[in-house]
Amino acid sequence: MNHPPVFLFTRLVRTASSESHIIRRPSNRPDSTVNIGSLDLHFENRLIHGTLVIEQPLGEDELDRLITQMTDQLIPTERDDFIFTAFAGTEIGFYSDAVSESERQQHSATKADVLDIRNSLAKVLGSHQNARGKVAEHAVVAYFTSLGYESSRAGSELDALKIDVVASNAAETIYVQSKLGNIAASEMRKVIQAVAALPRTGSKKVIAAIVARTFPKDSEHTRLKLESEFGLPVLCIQSYQIAAATPEFRHALGE
Repeated sequence: MNHPPVFLFTRLVRTASSESHIIRRPSNRPDSTVNIGSLDLHFENRLIHGTLVIEQPLGEDELDRLITQMTDQLIPTERDDFIFTAFAGTEIGFYSDAVSESERQQHSATKADVLDIRNSLAKVLGSHQNARGKVAEHAVVAYFTSLGYESSRAGSELDALKIDVVASNAAETIYVQSKLGNIAASEMRKVIQAVAALPRTGSKKVIAAIVARTFPKDSEHTRLKLESEFGLPVLCIQSYQIAAATPEFRHALGE
């Protein structure tokens, strides 16, 4: 079910590589003249950096909707990564010839407001990222199921090893780590080392798989080197391949 927009994003500045927005509630709300916060975006090719500042107390549901609306409405789906930093607070100083001192004071947040915003924001950001990660894991499960494997999210006993999905058939078992963003060569090594250390049962071939949006430019060389070092096959699967096989999860994967 699609919800109507909760917030209005008004772009103040746009350059070739950046944008600045103020955030308000829709105009039919009685407090629509009060800024909820601001969002600054900086684009480096397909890498996007954002700074989100929340100035008014918001409930957790509203914060969740704000982050979802922000990513849906303003952030391109064709991206290598979206990294944003969130702050809770208010401006310590602002000047405009058209704004009076009393109007500036009207927008000040108290210390209690800031603490309340900070606590809610931390919880919602964690939940938002965790939810996206869980949906991505379900997409990986669906992907391997479409290839004929019996596939499921990994149990708690594999959490410490950062194994998210296990897929198997009569001949092989695949242990998968799923990442929403990029993966470094050092992280690839940790995953494969963890899979290689798992106890072997039966005669099934063990395979390590990594799902990520992008891999290092020398990932094929790294993959071959790690296969030789740890003695097991390694699959490097990009998230667009998962999205192509599971279009219902395309949005969650950012594709």
